[in-house]
Amino acid sequence: MPSIPLAGSLYNLSGTSISNYRVSEPIGSGGYGVVYRGLDVLSPRKLYAIKCMVKADSGSRHSVFQERELTLQALVCDHPNIVHLHEILSDDHHIYAVMQYCEEGDLFSAIVDRQVYIHRDGLIKAAIVQLIDAVTYCHSLAIFHRDIKPENVMCASKGTRVFLGDFGLATTTPVSSDFCCGSRYYMSPECINDELRLTCYSLPESDLWSLGIILYNLVSMHNPWRFATTEDSNFSMFLHDPLYFRRTLRLSKEANQILHSIFALNPTDRICISDLRKQIVALPTFYMRD
Repeated sequence: MPSIPLAGSLYNLSGTSISNYRVSEPIGSGGYGVVYRGLDVLSPRKLYAIKCMVKADSGSRHSVFQERELTLQALVCDHPNIVHLHEILSDDHHIYAVMQYCEEGDLFSAIVDRQVYIHRDGLIKAAIVQLIDAVTYCHSLAIFHRDIKPENVMCASKGTRVFLGDFGLATTTPVSSDFCCGSRYYMSPECINDELRLTCYSLPESDLWSLGIILYNLVSMHNPWRFATTEDSNFSMFLHDPLYFRRTLRLSKEANQILHSIFALNPTDRICISDLRKQIVALPTFYMRD
């Protein structure tokens, strides 16, 4: 297996100790730094995910982002479907966020690699309802995630439990002019803003769009389109064919209606998140009945 590259000026922490945590192998990485598996030596059976970041210069833009990420996650991590932030440690050069460890990795791996959810209505419902509950809770506290995608959702208990994580792009501003923020496959058309020429857009509806893409991922194991613009042939076909999902995925009539209600081009026409939850709970099946 190839080694995970270390980000920034982080050195390899495997085999070292941070406070009462014994650091083992890296389990993820990104522009932010590296996540390691860590063992609490005061409670030897307790594992944590330790997110290690190079400490930004005081007063810099990056330091504002780091502080915001950890502050916002701390505000919402008491929810049962949000990755719990156990504690924050630091030294002269690094910040260590000690978080809940989820032994099954992220939702992307569960969907694509292990194929946990495909054609399993009960599991799909459980996963998406938990994510809806997590996002609803964030929104109730005026926290908007802006990067909802399977790689930022962790899994446990054979996929029956999911946890929203990575608040690196989260904000408390409900309306934003920060376009193309997040992961493009999961961005709403108004967030991409290639064709709409907007000056700002609403974040609750944009988060809802991202949830809709995850729902599509769960029922199909792939994305509905690469980019939500008319230059994307799949998105264009969706816009012009009300039965596009029925034909390509053999989805049930009810599931097709739910997806269309999420993917309304006008954000004000999208289903509200509480109604979405009700409709998914009441849904008999996501798939056509033979």
